[in-house]
Amino acid sequence: MGYIKHHGIAVTSWDEKILKKAHRLAKEIFKKRASPIMNGDINSYLTFFIAPDGSKEGWEESDKDDISRSVFINWINKQAYEDGSNPLDFCEFFYGEDNDESEVTRHN
Repeated sequence: MGYIKHHGIAVTSWDEKILKKAHRLAKEIFKKRASPIMNGDINSYLTFFIAPDGSKEGWEESDKDDISRSVFINWINKQAYEDGSNPLDFCEFFYGEDNDESEVTRHN
């Protein structure tokens, strides 16, 4: 069977050009689950989200999405500058797990 564990990603940047590039890749990989880019109220930050796939852990769809999230996050990490800083901030998280757990699983 499996259990529900909603995985999502939030991506934020002050750099509109690189954020739009990340958003295009997210739409390519995650299709309609990539939200529109949203403007923050202060400091010109831009953000988009990748919604969970809705499948249960252990299902083929969930396993495929695990790989897709890793591909996307690896791409974000490759955008880092020589000093290690990155114009893209991200947070991968899960919630809704059967044991009432929520967690940040990867971030920069």
